[in-house]
Amino acid sequence: MLKNPPWLPKIYSKCFCAYICISLRYSFICLIANEFTILKF
Repeated sequence: MLKNPPWLPKIYSKCFCAYICISLRYSFICLIANEFTILKF
């Protein structure tokens, strides 16, 4: 799975991130991705 592109909407990014967390269990990467998404948007 690729990381969520920065041009994706905020909500979709969070959903995609949650999907990665559940399916691949990258909770730490997901946490960073969420923080990064919040800062970026």
